[in-house]
Amino acid sequence: MFKILAEKLRAFESGDARLVWGIPLAIASTLGLLLLANLLIVGKEDPNASLVEAQSPVEASADAAVALAGDEASSDAIDDITTDSGVRILRSKIKPKRVVAAEPLPGEDQVLPERPEAELIAARLFEVSSGHWQLQQRPYVYTELSKPRVVAVMRQRKTFLPLASVEPGHFSYRIENETRLIVSQEEGRGENGQISFDRSRKFRYALQLVSLPAKEIAKAWPLAEALVNQGYYVYWSRSDEPRPTKEGDQFLYKLRVGFYESEYETVQLANEIQGAFPEEPLIQHQLWPVLPEFDEVDLEVMDFGVQRSRPYCLDLASYRSLGEGLSEMAQVGGYFDVLYLSQKKDANGYLYQLEAGFYLSQAEAQKALDLARRKSSLGLSGARIANRRYKISADRGR
Repeated sequence: MFKILAEKLRAFESGDARLVWGIPLAIASTLGLLLLANLLIVGKEDPNASLVEAQSPVEASADAAVALAGDEASSDAIDDITTDSGVRILRSKIKPKRVVAAEPLPGEDQVLPERPEAELIAARLFEVSSGHWQLQQRPYVYTELSKPRVVAVMRQRKTFLPLASVEPGHFSYRIENETRLIVSQEEGRGENGQISFDRSRKFRYALQLVSLPAKEIAKAWPLAEALVNQGYYVYWSRSDEPRPTKEGDQFLYKLRVGFYESEYETVQLANEIQGAFPEEPLIQHQLWPVLPEFDEVDLEVMDFGVQRSRPYCLDLASYRSLGEGLSEMAQVGGYFDVLYLSQKKDANGYLYQLEAGFYLSQAEAQKALDLARRKSSLGLSGARIANRRYKISADRGR
């Protein structure tokens, strides 16, 4: 090495500078070729390597994948149960062809216990104390019957109904910035139920199933619940203003399933749902894709941070019937920013509580209550104003 350097130095001293300066150029050219070759080799690696790794939890758990049954739909495809209190429960025996990849919570690989009572609603949100919502990290949604279980939330025009599936892994529940509650389908679902990592996909279409006036909204609860239990993201969209009906002006509520990338995919979903529920009278008509507005696509259920400066709320009414609670919630939906319906069990059976919010002052809360009484046909005679600080947290598991 020293001998070579000495020769180059003598060459430089002798004036042959071209030989000396040609060396760095040759080295730079060689490094450039080596870098290009490395990039080409890396580009030939198996692009599905990371995909296989991400899909491994799905392959390992049968509960993480569901497929549309190959048998033809028939009247035997539906379990239709009516409880003593008049609550109708639909259970489809045909599973949807959606494959859902879930990040399992502790114990989520276990099969959930059977619903102990037909009227009991699956829930992951509990009001553990006045105004304190707690998101259950465990999949056991049939516990704590004496605590209020949040089963429906209406935020402006959108109603999240209901909020939990009886099967684990269908939905993602998360709390952002310690204040925002988000409920969504598990991410990564592509066409034909395959896992997709293409973040450029825009899920903007929804499928409209039925439109009902506020007083009749409870008719669609069994269908909505059955769809949620199969992993579909189901919600209600309310009309901006009351519309003329046979029973006077009422808000209209549209039951929708979202969200999908293309109109074609949404039409395929319509065929899938009608095939899974062949005897359901509410959907024995043409279903059509819709382009929801932004507030529908927004997956936020509640922002508790906003409520911190608005401590006043309204305890509107209590009911012994789910249908009555849903109907009155729908009738006054256009007069409150936020409404939620909870369910708990006491010595006399199931009790449903309807509450509304949120307001800066007691006078503002009273004004909203007076408007709802005047505009709707409901007296809401038992309503009262409460001062309550709302917050949300996650439990620590089992």
